[in-house]
Amino acid sequence: MAGMRFDPAPTYNGNVIFNYSAYDNNGNLSNVAAYTIPVGTLSVLPITLVNFTGNRAGNNILVKWKAENESAINRYEVEYSINGTSYLKGGSMVAQNISSSNYQLTLNNYTATKYYLRLKIIGNDGKINYSNVVVVLMNGGVDNKILVYPVPANQFVNVELAANAKGDYALQLIDATGRAIVNATYKNVVNSQLIVLKRNNIASGVYILKVTGIDKNETTVTKVVFE
Repeated sequence: MAGMRFDPAPTYNGNVIFNYSAYDNNGNLSNVAAYTIPVGTLSVLPITLVNFTGNRAGNNILVKWKAENESAINRYEVEYSINGTSYLKGGSMVAQNISSSNYQLTLNNYTATKYYLRLKIIGNDGKINYSNVVVVLMNGGVDNKILVYPVPANQFVNVELAANAKGDYALQLIDATGRAIVNATYKNVVNSQLIVLKRNNIASGVYILKVTGIDKNETTVTKVVFE
């Protein structure tokens, strides 16, 4: 097995994406995966993102989010992607910087079959945080999408399953080295079931959360930040 090594510059700050492919003894491709490893110092802005949602409205997407404890936040930018990797700016709103704020933004005339949405939070000092990623299907289907909040989290994080969730689900929390530090299975879940992931001894940092609908063979991957 070939080894991989990445030696970032001392000032590097951002995500590093490793892509790998696995082949069987006959030379057939058996697995393809990508791991994102955050490098540098995590910037946690003075804000609690309570929720972030996106819903289809004809050929438009209605995006809503709620923020609390805003301080020195400059603006929000809603970013979209059709492949879950490359994101573009879809719209922006100026932050209100009050104790509790509700925001709503409409993305007009979006005609692809599926969009990945995330919220880019920009502070007055230029620091940036991102929300979890939500998936919106434009053909009327329902995806295995989840809500993860608050962002950042402190003593616990809420994982809210999709409105059509049913059957068995597996949850993994993965650290920056690719090690699963939480493995849990939930049997016979119900629609929009709320799972509370307690922090316990989890260190501060950025983690990858994988939620898999075992019966549907669908996996949602999002980010969890513990401050």
